[in-house]
Amino acid sequence: MEEMLNNMREEDIKEARLMLDAAVAFRGAMSSAMRREIMKRFCELAGLPFDEPPTIVRRNPFEDENLRNNLQKFISEWCEVDEIATCTCHELYDSFSDWCMCNGLTPPTKNVVGGALRQMKMFVSYKSDATRKWRGVRIKEGEER
Repeated sequence: MEEMLNNMREEDIKEARLMLDAAVAFRGAMSSAMRREIMKRFCELAGLPFDEPPTIVRRNPFEDENLRNNLQKFISEWCEVDEIATCTCHELYDSFSDWCMCNGLTPPTKNVVGGALRQMKMFVSYKSDATRKWRGVRIKEGEER
């Protein structure tokens, strides 16, 4: 790093150091696009090549067919579906995680499971006494599973 800076003009060195300090100091508050631009400018000043990172195509995990299929299997095996049934989101997620582990699967995050359930529109999510719940489903008792 110091070797690179020795080959640069003094103004460029100051700018490069400021840019790197800013990138480190504000990392959490800075977008990845801004960090990429800072690194690009730093490489230009230092005479280094800069390769754009590949664009990552993100897929929506809520639309994952395997997740929906696994949720449907879980619901048919471990849950009771009834209009007036309720369970907490925590209970449903914990049971689904247990079901995943029993079937050799890695459970997705709570947010992914909740989003998938909302998109499937099988149950209604609501808040009662500061607890998030699902209406229309309950977990079967241990022996019924």
